[in-house]
Amino acid sequence: HLLKAFGAERFSGKIIEFTGPSVINLPMSERFKLCHFAAELGAVAGIFSPDERGIEYVKRRTNATFDALTGDDKTYSEPVRVNLNDVRVLVKTPDGAIRPVEEIKNQQVDSIFIGSDAGGYFDDIHLAVGLMRGKSVKHPLTLLILPATKGAYSKVVSQGLMNALIQSGANVAFPTMGPFIGRHTGVL
Repeated sequence: HLLKAFGAERFSGKIIEFTGPSVINLPMSERFKLCHFAAELGAVAGIFSPDERGIEYVKRRTNATFDALTGDDKTYSEPVRVNLNDVRVLVKTPDGAIRPVEEIKNQQVDSIFIGSDAGGYFDDIHLAVGLMRGKSVKHPLTLLILPATKGAYSKVVSQGLMNALIQSGANVAFPTMGPFIGRHTGVL
């Protein structure tokens, strides 16, 4: 939605801060996706101001002492408001067009990628397994799943989802950013 609305250069050289009542309640995996996606908009980084959820996430992962900097004195060069009720599911097609998913629902798909920092967190893979229940990947379709992190990969295995994915015909690999730069993990 943001890429279609603002293009790939609008926020070039800027930092995007995601804030507001809707995004504050997002789980950490969804926050990570938004922050990673900021680069697609040309931004240097995407951030969330530290809040209880974010601070607890960091505390569970380190014994180090840290201060959460809130930046109460910050100023914004270009405040942008997005009504999340207007956000629709969009797909970027091979020709580079960004279209509502409804427009391509009857179009043949040759490959599906679920993974990396754009959708490879445990919740994403768990959702994919639920959607695939009772279905299988049929040739010539290829389904490649790359968990975003070692932790997501381990949880997929420990929760028994790996077997379900393999039985459905999905190809599951280790966490990597390879597909985003056109390298490795069978994407070429």
